[in-house]
Amino acid sequence: MNVTYLLNGLKLNDKEKEYLEKKLTKVNRFFRDYHNPDELRVKIDINQDKKSFWIVEIMLETPTKIFRVVKSDKDFMTAVDLSHDALLKQLRRFKDKLITLRRRR
Repeated sequence: MNVTYLLNGLKLNDKEKEYLEKKLTKVNRFFRDYHNPDELRVKIDINQDKKSFWIVEIMLETPTKIFRVVKSDKDFMTAVDLSHDALLKQLRRFKDKLITLRRRR
């Protein structure tokens, strides 16, 4: 999985990067059967607005589909958790949809 960070002038320490990468390892389990992990590209865009809200955007590009999530919160870790949970929800829906379509055949 290729991970690209777009920080827009912000600096992330090692703890925050490790936290992000730990969260993203759970995404691989959805694509073990369908795609090679090297085909997956992840773009993480992190911003902080004037009211000190953290805005975390995660875009996961697969060969067939693009998943995109944008969440914000006062705390960085909470914003990452919210966006990670929303991304997993999208991935679960997509996987369930694929399974349902296969059963109909």
